[in-house]
Amino acid sequence: FQAYGSSTADRKECRHCNTPMALMRHVSFVDCPGHDILMATMLSGAAVMGAALLLIAANEPCPQPQTAEHLAAVDIMQLKHLIILQNKIDLVRESAAREQFRAIRAFINGTNAEGSPIIPISAQLGFNVDVLLEYMVRTILVSQWNFV
Repeated sequence: FQAYGSSTADRKECRHCNTPMALMRHVSFVDCPGHDILMATMLSGAAVMGAALLLIAANEPCPQPQTAEHLAAVDIMQLKHLIILQNKIDLVRESAAREQFRAIRAFINGTNAEGSPIIPISAQLGFNVDVLLEYMVRTILVSQWNFV
């Protein structure tokens, strides 16, 4: 699984083995601001979301105030699909990553996010981005919106 910009042709060869790949899905991302004064903006955007990614920096304590606010918004919106990304995994030792993983699990316990996957990634290095893409394609159904 690989990600490309929307201007890329639907048929592309794998950058690793040159095997032809088929387009599986187009995905749009809405970057929701993490500051409390912008929560209304985030909630209005969440009204048409079928899923959400909750990014947590591996090199910071969890939860940060904006992380707690976004998790509360996910609970309010009752999003069925949440993927938690433990980002910047390349900046911490394995023991620190494991400790934070447990802190994330404790943080989401008792919320709609309980049981959501936590995927350690390095967006900068592309580590586990393929895992995220595969999970999204295989697990999250394409949302059908009816605004009538």
